[in-house]
Amino acid sequence: MRYNAASFGNRADCRKLKGPAVMRLVLSVFLLAGLSAAAQAQATPLPGNAPPAPPLPKATAAASGVSTAAANAPPPRPLTLSERADIMMARKEYYAAVDLLREDLRQHPHDANLANRIGISYQLLNQPVAASKYYQKAIHFNRHLAQPYNNLGTIYYDERNYGHALTLYHRAIHLSHGTVAAFYVNAGTAEFMRKHLKNAGRDYLAALRLDPLALDPTHEGGNAVQDSSVSDPAQYHFFLSKLYCELGDLPDAMHQFRQALELHYAHIARVCHDKVFQPLVARPDFQAMVTPPAPGQPLPPGSPSLAVIQSLAACRLPPPKPAAGATSGPAQPAHLIR
Repeated sequence: MRYNAASFGNRADCRKLKGPAVMRLVLSVFLLAGLSAAAQAQATPLPGNAPPAPPLPKATAAASGVSTAAANAPPPRPLTLSERADIMMARKEYYAAVDLLREDLRQHPHDANLANRIGISYQLLNQPVAASKYYQKAIHFNRHLAQPYNNLGTIYYDERNYGHALTLYHRAIHLSHGTVAAFYVNAGTAEFMRKHLKNAGRDYLAALRLDPLALDPTHEGGNAVQDSSVSDPAQYHFFLSKLYCELGDLPDAMHQFRQALELHYAHIARVCHDKVFQPLVARPDFQAMVTPPAPGQPLPPGSPSLAVIQSLAACRLPPPKPAAGATSGPAQPAHLIR
């Protein structure tokens, strides 16, 4: 995902998918936007306040292999409060980051970006009330900044107030001129939770057109503050499989379909009758998956159960007919040319 102002963090901080019993979907991410790119940097020790060392004598510099110009270069500038907060965030020292950002906001009142970043810090600390307060401050400071609308929407989403969340997501999409995939992902997830699958598909398609990796949980284009369990994970994967079929991305469609199979989606046989799935059904690996083994032969590793294979019998395609004019048996000799 491409933010106007990059966010920091790593999706690896989120809980991992844990199978059918406890399904936590990073795909329905709470993507927070608006942090500085410096937070992606490695956390390095903060520079101290000691006075700079005196310039090296020329003889010492030459002996150490350091040029005189490099040895006498001015010391690096001190880090700003905002940059120091970025490093604290990279270290996951969120309370320290909040202190630095609040001090920065005191020095730069009415800075919407700073207020938004403080809100993100509080949300990472699982303090949604404080986070909401600063997102609202950011909106008050700058009503044309898209990120705090999106981020405030994630608070309402977490409270299952999907309608209010969608209002804020759509506002963020409008202010960003529809250029941020993360905002569409959030809107699509809220629509899915409301069972508005057509609207969810529309928003997810918009996100994927902007960023083909928008729904990939390993993609680091955004910062997933917390993951969200959807009401029916099996249906969610089936829904995503159809979505990828519409985009022509059959490998991802196959991956999502297998996830739905593993989670025992109750209406899995719909794949055989929906025209959108026809390119997926025609794939050789799909046909191999729905074809039962010969009598006495075990199921290949990773295959669904025989009961599931039988339920997908309508997906089996007849063997291809021989081409017109083709003959069976050994090849006939060509006609001799006199």
